[in-house]
Amino acid sequence: VPTLKNIDERVLRRISGCLKPREFDDNSIIIEKGKPLGMMVFIVDGLVSIEKRDGSSSSNDNLQQPTRGAGEVCGEVLLRWPLSVLYLRDVLLLATESAKAIGHVEALVLKASDLRGVVKMDYFAGMICRTLSANELEKATDNYQQSRIIREYEDATFYKVEVLRQTNFCLR
Repeated sequence: VPTLKNIDERVLRRISGCLKPREFDDNSIIIEKGKPLGMMVFIVDGLVSIEKRDGSSSSNDNLQQPTRGAGEVCGEVLLRWPLSVLYLRDVLLLATESAKAIGHVEALVLKASDLRGVVKMDYFAGMICRTLSANELEKATDNYQQSRIIREYEDATFYKVEVLRQTNFCLR
């Protein structure tokens, strides 16, 4: 899972401790596009149909239905939730795709509520850190304007920025 490559090992261990086995029957809707994303699914056995539309129309002509199997993930976008402003407001991200079981599916599930318990500000801030020059920091924060502060913690301040192709970032 590409998103997991950048996560601190301590966080990965805590996430793995929250994974719960779950089985889905044939044609069970696992994730529904446009609905709040309450879980991420690691497929252990079976196949899952991923339903996406290419956006050109609502007809079935542009419906894409690739499958995912053992070792693959559905709902990976959930891992980006702690990096969004929605997380601070306790609002779930919306699913970007639908996932439906093809036959019997065994999976490990990470629920959003469990992810909230795992994530601490100092952990997920580390997922997006990079070294910036003093000039880049001043430009990105509009010279550290108070109006751009999203949230402050003991050792970190989160600013709203657009300059760095990221919506938010943390200064320590």
